[in-house]
Amino acid sequence: LGLLALLDAFARDPLLDWAPLADGARRADDDDPDPGGEGGDRDPRERATRDPEFRVRQAARRLRGSHPAAILADDLRANPVVAQHGSLPHLLAAIEPHGATTAGVLSPAQQADVLIDLATDPAILARQYVGLQSWW
Repeated sequence: LGLLALLDAFARDPLLDWAPLADGARRADDDDPDPGGEGGDRDPRERATRDPEFRVRQAARRLRGSHPAAILADDLRANPVVAQHGSLPHLLAAIEPHGATTAGVLSPAQQADVLIDLATDPAILARQYVGLQSWW
């Protein structure tokens, strides 16, 4: 896919602003032996959310037709805020009915159906950030 090659170029382009910021954040994590103040190193999955290669891999999965709920589950597992608040089991339970453990390739129409189901599920909508302004 040509789009994947373009995404990979963005992830490796030294002129992009977000890549050096991610590197700076990684260095700050490495310099602080107890960044969370909880007596241990922060989960290494936190770095994945700032890692350009992780983001490119997730985009590639979307383009290849992976199940949207499974991709969302992986994004949640890598999210440091979700880990910090201990809400991962509850969030995974909310997306499980949508096929979060489903493997295989979906057609674009099937992906769209799952995305619409996820976007309109009251159990998921009730868990969204209170300041979300989706109409903007």
